[in-house]
Amino acid sequence: MCLNHAVSDSYSGADFPAGLQRLDAAQALAFVRQRHGLDNGDLDRTHRQQAFLSSVMHDLQDSGTFTNLDRLDSLMAVARKDVVLSAGWDQDLFRRMGELAGGNVEFRTLPVVRYDNIDGQDVNIIDPAAIKAEVAAAIGTGAPAATTTTPAAKPDPSTVVDVVNAGSISGMASQVSSALRKHGYTAGQVRDRQAGDPSTSTIKYGTGTQTDAQNLASLLGVDTLKADPGLAPGHIQLTVDTDFAMPALDESQETSATTTSTGTTGTTGRPGRPGRPGRPRTSTTPITAAVLPAHTRRPITECRSTAVEFPV
Repeated sequence: MCLNHAVSDSYSGADFPAGLQRLDAAQALAFVRQRHGLDNGDLDRTHRQQAFLSSVMHDLQDSGTFTNLDRLDSLMAVARKDVVLSAGWDQDLFRRMGELAGGNVEFRTLPVVRYDNIDGQDVNIIDPAAIKAEVAAAIGTGAPAATTTTPAAKPDPSTVVDVVNAGSISGMASQVSSALRKHGYTAGQVRDRQAGDPSTSTIKYGTGTQTDAQNLASLLGVDTLKADPGLAPGHIQLTVDTDFAMPALDESQETSATTTSTGTTGTTGRPGRPGRPGRPRTSTTPITAAVLPAHTRRPITECRSTAVEFPV
């Protein structure tokens, strides 16, 4: 391992001088636990852990452990002293892990929309649709099996959908209203939440709109649906919270997919430190093994002038 600067962190026990050094077991644990004092907190800790695992894999491969049954059995025995191995974690799996040590591995960081503090706890706010898209892009998905579907019923043009933003993402109600208008719904009032409005994603409907409201709830994946005699006849009120994500509509439902995600692929950020939320930071490039060459392409015990070194 090579550190640009000395580090002393009482939380994790990480206490290392600057420069090249080799870690023992206790020091390695402290190294992968540290997040305080790192620019990106938890995310930098994750990158350290990825680099550490990659380095361990390199060492095991170079020592011939993955191709020596006796050494492999000893390694698995040591692992079983501290952890319970899942079914299927046998010699064949460990040998396949050895193949990854040659560099055929990529680490990715899933996108985070923003960071918040809820009930005194630092929380990562995510967009489920963006997460699914990132995973699909990373691992690839085959074409889904052909299924027979019934086209969604077209909404009654006289049904008006009012959208209320109960979340903290500015402009979400307008984005949702615009997407629904493309889907054939008549756009109504767009506003922020007021006293008495639901605080979570909810659909309320007035007289004569029950069918359209049910179809809308199914389309958007909103679970809370209820009649409201206080709404004007012909009106539906859709309330969206921070966790709401507009689903991508297929060609039978929409001419173009629409989403309310404010995150981007490869979004990273500064996780909240104790007592305060973090500051989001976005990037168009996902964090991969290629972005961390010194961490992933050779053991972290090496330090060369061309290597990307570990920051404090």
